[in-house]
Amino acid sequence: LAVSALIGVVNGALVAYGKISSFIVTLASMTVLRGVILVWTNSKPIYGFSDIFTFLGSGKIGPINVPIVLSLLIAVILHKTVLGNYCLFCGTSALALNRSGVDVKKLKIVIYAICGLCAGIAGMIVTARLNSAEPLAGQGYEMDAIAAAVLGGTSMQGGKGNVAGTVVACLILNILKNGLVLLSVSSHYQEVLTGVILVIAVLISESNRRKRSEV
Repeated sequence: LAVSALIGVVNGALVAYGKISSFIVTLASMTVLRGVILVWTNSKPIYGFSDIFTFLGSGKIGPINVPIVLSLLIAVILHKTVLGNYCLFCGTSALALNRSGVDVKKLKIVIYAICGLCAGIAGMIVTARLNSAEPLAGQGYEMDAIAAAVLGGTSMQGGKGNVAGTVVACLILNILKNGLVLLSVSSHYQEVLTGVILVIAVLISESNRRKRSEV
């Protein structure tokens, strides 16, 4: 988790101080780190974890699975705290936020560190569920994350987001994928569905943004 947060700090510093596009920075770091992991593990999975660790992926707290509890906890923190509001304000107008007394550059680094930490938690959950650290286990998850965020009401231009909507979008996407699995639909078609949903969600989001700007 510390390494994940540190990677987020590096990404945040490149975005805040290097003035590089966030998409380029995160895409490049993902590619570099994926290559490092493949070299480090020699493309072989690591397995044999303790029951305490696997509890994170398959255990339950009451009737609810641990991953869902962790996800809802993170969602509540982002939705109800000042930091969560700062994330939105940073996308809406970084200049206004800076003039209100917030160091925007440091805020961006904190935001990316939290994103890195959340990615590390997600990696732990996937590893715990599989009881195996597969080097490419999370490949393609980035598109699912983007699709869920956009479908949940997040603008690709920044400044508009809805944590509750993103949570609901995650549930919808997973219900759709589980339904396709139960119907024995190929995983390739699931990828097609994710891409189509992403394009439609972006089209709707951009259309609404243009209508608001015209008003």
